[in-house]
Amino acid sequence: MRKVIYIICFFGILIGCVNSNKKESIQKENRELMVFVLDKLVRDDKCEMTRIENDSVVLFKYKNLIDSAKNLEFEYWKKESKIHFGPEQFVIAERSVQSGEDIFDRYEVIEPIPDGMGPVIFNSKYGVLAFDNGWGMEFHLLSDKNKEEFELPLISSLYNN
Repeated sequence: MRKVIYIICFFGILIGCVNSNKKESIQKENRELMVFVLDKLVRDDKCEMTRIENDSVVLFKYKNLIDSAKNLEFEYWKKESKIHFGPEQFVIAERSVQSGEDIFDRYEVIEPIPDGMGPVIFNSKYGVLAFDNGWGMEFHLLSDKNKEEFELPLISSLYNN
């Protein structure tokens, strides 16, 4: 019986050491979700963004504080420089498309689908600035710092310039 307890303790310590090597950082910030149809603002909700980073992935969780059915979750895979949003995968299409306090890149789906997701404007530190759902709706996730910084709707203004 004593040997069993020693073995269990040994494996418990071993597993604890292995898990302690995994580094994960968690940050929370407030965001404002502004949704445009064409150039008309149709929704303005408060969100809480949680950024969870480990060695290989940065997870961005956007919790809608008004309607939990409108929560969003994006994964950024560092090694591949890809964004995963639901079943879609996005790769970088253009660097430095939007700047201000932060510089953002434009990501596009790997395999475009008619009426599928449009571009995602993204920065691995900030997260998603904007994305187009492919049906004429643009979603903007703005911080208090950059709310007045951009001409909205952002994606439409990028393509119309």
